[in-house]
Amino acid sequence: MCASGDTGLDANADQDCNGDCFGLAFEDDCGVCSGGNSGHVADSDKDCNEDCFGSAFEDDCDVCSEGNADHDANSDKDCAGECFGDAALDDCDVCGGDNTTCADCYGTPNGDAFEDDCGACSGGLSDHEANSDIDCNGVCFGTAIIDDCSICSGGNIGLVPNAD
Repeated sequence: MCASGDTGLDANADQDCNGDCFGLAFEDDCGVCSGGNSGHVADSDKDCNEDCFGSAFEDDCDVCSEGNADHDANSDKDCAGECFGDAALDDCDVCGGDNTTCADCYGTPNGDAFEDDCGACSGGLSDHEANSDIDCNGVCFGTAIIDDCSICSGGNIGLVPNAD
C-alpha cells in the first residue's frame, strides 16, 4: 500500500499502472502500461502509420505501407526490382527493353509486317504489297512483263515483248 492512514490520499494513489509505489510507469498513447518497471516500451504498439495495434509496415523501399497507410507495399519498385528506379516494361513486356524483341520487319512492336517471298518487308505498316516484286515469270525483282498480246515476255524469258 503506497498511502494509508491520515495522509489524506486514497489508498494506493501513488501507485503507477504497473502496481509500483511511486513508480514511473504510465499508460502510453495506446493505453498500454509502459515505462518504469513495466517492461514495455511506450508506444511500441504503434505501426509506422502511428496507428495503435495497426498492421502497416515498412516495405522493401522503406515506405510505410498497407494497414491504414494508403500505400501498396513495394509499389515503388520498378520492373527490375529497384526502389524508385525508372526501368519500365516495353511494348514487348521486356523490362528496360527497347521494343525490338517483338518488332516485325518494319520495326513495329507486335506488328503484322512480314518478309515476303522476295525478302521484302510487306504488310502491316510497311505500305508494301506482299510479292509485288515478282515479275510474270516468277522472278523476284525480274523485268518480265505481260505485253500487249497478254504474253509474259522480256526479262530472262527470251521473248521480245509484243513480238507475236
